[in-house]
Amino acid sequence: MAKLSDKNEVISKMLNDIRIKLLDLSKRNRLLNYRRNKSSIVIVDEQPRQVFQHIVNDGKSMTFAPLPEPDLEDTESDLFEEQVRTKEQLISQAGELAGIDIKEELPSPSDYEAGIPKKHTDNFLQTKLFMPELETRIRRIRSNAHSLIEETGQNQLYLAMGFLQWKERIDTEDKYEAPLILVPVEVERGRINAKTRCYSYN
Repeated sequence: MAKLSDKNEVISKMLNDIRIKLLDLSKRNRLLNYRRNKSSIVIVDEQPRQVFQHIVNDGKSMTFAPLPEPDLEDTESDLFEEQVRTKEQLISQAGELAGIDIKEELPSPSDYEAGIPKKHTDNFLQTKLFMPELETRIRRIRSNAHSLIEETGQNQLYLAMGFLQWKERIDTEDKYEAPLILVPVEVERGRINAKTRCYSYN
């Protein structure tokens, strides 16, 4: 007669096998291999702790902020001298003129020794997109999110905070990204003003 501990071990193994089968551990799983596309909006020059405090702890909404359009007629600025500009150059130049750090790197504690800048305690989420593309992406995100809610009955839209870079093997250059913290959000259309159309996380 089998011991109770042996039966428990067999049951535990069966449950574990079922759990593994339910998990998609392939690179098709966006939780393990997140690929940015035109349905993604990258947030830059923000402090994750402050964003989490604002959205989750305080329960407040935030508004996407576009990059300010560069003044291509400004002949006094060395940044806009006559040259062929790629999209990346325009983004970089617009960010530099507006004092926006468009690098996708988390700030270190030493960056805030003199206190947290006001731009990191407001209710704006800075993007690296100009207004036309930002509006297009937000419309796409809202449409996709509403479609998924109608099909599944669940909200599947999240704000990802922090990514883990990983490789399958040490000897390969291929890197993958996995989101670390996912905050369920909704994107709503806000009021239109002269500068921007506001969409908020709730």
